[in-house]
Amino acid sequence: MTMVAPVVNIVEAVLNPEGRFATLEDIYAPLGGNGEPLFSVSDGIVSIEMVHRDKRCRLLCACSEVGEQRLKEVRRVSDRLLCRPLVSLAAVSYHPRELYVFDSTGQGSHVDVVVQEIPAGERLDNYILQYTAAGETGPVRRLLPTLAAMAEELAAEGIVHNNIKPYNIIVAGDGRLTLTCGATVRLADSEGSEVDNDNIALALIAAVTFIAACRPDLYTELQRRKVFMLVGFCRIATRVRNIAATHDIAPLYQLCNSLLRRKRQLLGRGMLNSTLRALADTAPQPLAEFSVLVPAGGADSRAVGEETENKPAPLCRPEGDKWCYVLADGAPVFTGASESAFEGEFDKMYDYAEDFFGGRAVVAVGEDFGLIDLRGGPVLPTVFEEVRWYPNEQVIIAIYEGRSMLYDRMGGRIGHGEWEWLGDVEEGLIAASSDGRYGYITANGLTAIDFHFDDAYDFRGGEAIVEIDGREMRIDRHGKILGR
Repeated sequence: MTMVAPVVNIVEAVLNPEGRFATLEDIYAPLGGNGEPLFSVSDGIVSIEMVHRDKRCRLLCACSEVGEQRLKEVRRVSDRLLCRPLVSLAAVSYHPRELYVFDSTGQGSHVDVVVQEIPAGERLDNYILQYTAAGETGPVRRLLPTLAAMAEELAAEGIVHNNIKPYNIIVAGDGRLTLTCGATVRLADSEGSEVDNDNIALALIAAVTFIAACRPDLYTELQRRKVFMLVGFCRIATRVRNIAATHDIAPLYQLCNSLLRRKRQLLGRGMLNSTLRALADTAPQPLAEFSVLVPAGGADSRAVGEETENKPAPLCRPEGDKWCYVLADGAPVFTGASESAFEGEFDKMYDYAEDFFGGRAVVAVGEDFGLIDLRGGPVLPTVFEEVRWYPNEQVIIAIYEGRSMLYDRMGGRIGHGEWEWLGDVEEGLIAASSDGRYGYITANGLTAIDFHFDDAYDFRGGEAIVEIDGREMRIDRHGKILGR
């Protein structure tokens, strides 16, 4: 085991590179506007932006034993790439005992570093914005086959990235996509049963790219509403799925189901990749219905049983990247300190916010979601991984530490049930998963159809599709099989 150095000592060594690097030459850390190097610390790893032989890169170094174990996983990937470089993954190299750093006692030693290339080009989200703003869908459309090829290559080589985001995908001048490596990359387990976030991230990115190709005029608003935030995409994914079902865009429907159902298993990569490829071969349609992804108010957004005049609506303040609630004249709605029992959990500025429906709105602080009322008081504190509010049924679905639970309009817990996954409230029933089996519950948390299916979809028109032993069939609201 090599020495684990404090963060400040690692940064100091990089700022004074002369004689500190064993083999890397012509490497230095550019300074930001405050005269400090551009670096971050996460999960025991220091990441510092560098320039190596006139190319941008990141230098990773462990500042804890946890970080050291993660770098060993990156080393396994680096060794694999030395033998078989990937087209869609940026270069990464592992350098043992490369950087000379002093520890907290003043003793010097060499520590291991990882160097990750940052390819030249445009970030994926900015690239899409550039062309949609000009009304050009061709370059956006051509991203879909490349996304499918990226997913197929990662699966074929057994690479798990675990942090696929639009800002980590770089688009070159020729339209080629390259994924920066990151400190979370590793080799997949042989059984393929481990948790894998790549499936959902790629489904999300492909769905938004397809929407941008269908309705380029909506992309700016979708980006402003932070659609690329995975945890905030659930409501929009439901709308996209319904549009895809209406217009028989099967690949997009299947992608949204993959995203909504949180199937983060490596064994599901093959199915995802075939769906991505099918979506890449589907011509985008200029569907007007995609405008429902950007609610414009109206009857559906009016508060139930409360004043609707000067209804609050979320608008992004021009300064920074926060959300707040303002009236039609732009005056702030929520002022003063909260007197709620959840004081300390509630903030007047949010990292994400949705329109009010039925007197409630979903908000987020960081990546933690909650629900507020028209006074700004928290109905649910911002501690959940996901919150979904259904005003017609007056029920809330919230996820905490991977478990789904039901709450009423006032934030009171409905029963004591917890589920592995809950679908949407459709026709009074909710598709649910418990102990690896699927069934249906009511909005009161009671079992409506027993949990004996391998898979289950939301009800539509009094029917739902379920799966048993790999075969799909239709059932009615009582669980009776209607046909295949």
